[in-house]
Amino acid sequence: MSESTTTIYANGIFINSATHPHTAAVYQSLQACGIPTNSETSLNQASQILLGDLGCGISAESKTFTLTSDAADTLDNENIFNKDMYDSLKPEELSTSDSFNDPDDPFYQLDNSIPDNYAEQAAENAAAAEPSYVTLAVSLSGRA
Repeated sequence: MSESTTTIYANGIFINSATHPHTAAVYQSLQACGIPTNSETSLNQASQILLGDLGCGISAESKTFTLTSDAADTLDNENIFNKDMYDSLKPEELSTSDSFNDPDDPFYQLDNSIPDNYAEQAAENAAAAEPSYVTLAVSLSGRA
């Protein structure tokens, strides 16, 4: 195979499919599905997008979770809204001066935000702890 046939252009970069076959397969599959990505989209994010397009959902449940267990595990579904529970509730205005009558009370002080370097470190740690879905996405896309 020549260099030109092993290099593809996807996600705003050139990818050598011989040295990075999974990367090439994920981005080729996204292009074939008509899903745009950009250079800010990581390979793992692209894999998750591809899995979503293939109809797969990723769950954060434990490995031992089962729907048939007798345990009282519940799944929260934000799409289910029971309007009857909230029909009797009416908003009422409450004054903060009743509870916080001192203008120097910490309640009235704005919280300090986390310093940028800590926020960046937390984001990096979260990204590093996220599992990789690349191999699964490539296998399900049929480009393995």
